[in-house]
Amino acid sequence: MHSVVEYLGFGRFDDIIDPFADIREVRKAYCSLKMGGLLFLGIPVCVDSVYYPVKRCYGRIRLPLITQGFKVLYYFENNKPTPNNLSVSLFQSKERYVMFVLKKS
Repeated sequence: MHSVVEYLGFGRFDDIIDPFADIREVRKAYCSLKMGGLLFLGIPVCVDSVYYPVKRCYGRIRLPLITQGFKVLYYFENNKPTPNNLSVSLFQSKERYVMFVLKKS
């Protein structure tokens, strides 16, 4: 899921206004994966924010909600080929786009 979920639930694409639409869509992906299956989730990361009616930014509060049931293996950012391990510093800087590698657990 690349640059999709942060835009869901605002009614901009003839969808229903739903503050949990992003979480619901990731749950659907979770249900369709086998145990141990991988999901590549690309989302903006920063301090938790909602830029209504445009998008969400995921931080310490919303990121655990959207990744519930998954183990975060790595994340990639800034087109760097080297994966990073999850750390608190990820949420302490300006907004950036991150690709998470999640494993269904």
